Amino acid sequence: MALIGQGASLRPNSRSHTSLVASPGDAPNVEYIVDPSLPGLFEYPYAANRRFSKVVIPKGTIVATGPAVRDYLTLKYRNIVTFADETKNPVGVAFTSYFRRFKKDENGVEVIAHDEFGGDDFQPTFITRDLVEVPYLPNPADVWTQEVDATPSPFSYNAVNGMKFMWGCATNSNYDDIGTANELKAGDYVKAGKYGKFIKWVKGTDDPVDRVGQVLELKTDLPPLGWLKMVEPVYEGKDSIREEFTPEPAPADGSMVYDPNFKWPLTRDYKSPGAWKTIGGGFKGFTDAAQISLTTRIQRFSPGAGKTEIKCALDPVVKVDGTTLSIYIDGSEISSDTEDATHYVYSPVTQIATITLENAAVGTEVIEITYKVDVDSLIGTPPAWDYVGSVGAVSILLQR
Repeated sequence: MALIGQGASLRPNSRSHTSLVASPGDAPNVEYIVDPSLPGLFEYPYAANRRFSKVVIPKGTIVATGPAVRDYLTLKYRNIVTFADETKNPVGVAFTSYFRRFKKDENGVEVIAHDEFGGDDFQPTFITRDLVEVPYLPNPADVWTQEVDATPSPFSYNAVNGMKFMWGCATNSNYDDIGTANELKAGDYVKAGKYGKFIKWVKGTDDPVDRVGQVLELKTDLPPLGWLKMVEPVYEGKDSIREEFTPEPAPADGSMVYDPNFKWPLTRDYKSPGAWKTIGGGFKGFTDAAQISLTTRIQRFSPGAGKTEIKCALDPVVKVDGTTLSIYIDGSEISSDTEDATHYVYSPVTQIATITLENAAVGTEVIEITYKVDVDSLIGTPPAWDYVGSVGAVSILLQR
């Protein structure tokens, strides 16, 4: 029990540790210091609201702790928090972006800048047991360069040049995993990859201590149900309802002013004649999927032995841009010229590519199909998913 009512006298062995629980643990109350060796990645004034501030660890990144360094504000030694990767034990996920202030020295090199009153002292925090959602970029080439520093020093990263996608995301360890059984899927456990990105944790290969969570849902059905209500309404011949518009007069026979056969734009027949339309590119930068439409989608599989004709169904939800379609067999591109012994024929109506082989497949060939998606069919995509390389989002239950 606590020392209450005992005055100045002390009882032997009666001391109590009343501050045992410091915080619940889902966002540990620990005083860390942002790794001072990390470079500033990019400016994000919407969150920092301070001059010269740059993000050093983006939101959604898996983080790890490191050796103690001296704190500028308190002059005490505190452990650092930095990027987690496959060499450092993860402790959680950055709940918000970590910032540092930078200035240039006499040699033009950026160095950490401190406020005279310590007002720039950023206290990092992370989460350990929450359900998080991050964009899914299946191709690691869209996330980081394939040749990062061969032997990076501990807690020092070539992040600006080596990391293409700055925010936290989920991806695959290898390009060859895309479109195969090894690709990240619902139910898989995840660990920290390069720069703290979520990658698949493999049972029997990876250390159990590296596991940071489990994928509960993989959402790649774009655009998601319910987001069509966010599509910007437009009138015929106009780009926005905010522009001038003269409505059509009511029909003389007393029928409805608006087209009774109107349909939501789930298919291309939304362009049927009517008094107004409900699609016009979406809100620019918000629901127009401008970035995700640049993504190259990849499907990869091996045909069964003895086949001379193979039918490949592409994305059943969104519209494929047929001009970007390419098909490869064991790394060699085939053409759509039916005069060639090995060729493909693509139907934009069914979105099925039929491949004709010159010789029967032996079952070991790797067929790879790459294409991009028509942006009109992506209208309504959430902005949190709209990145180059993204094909949706991953829901991960953290389990640290």
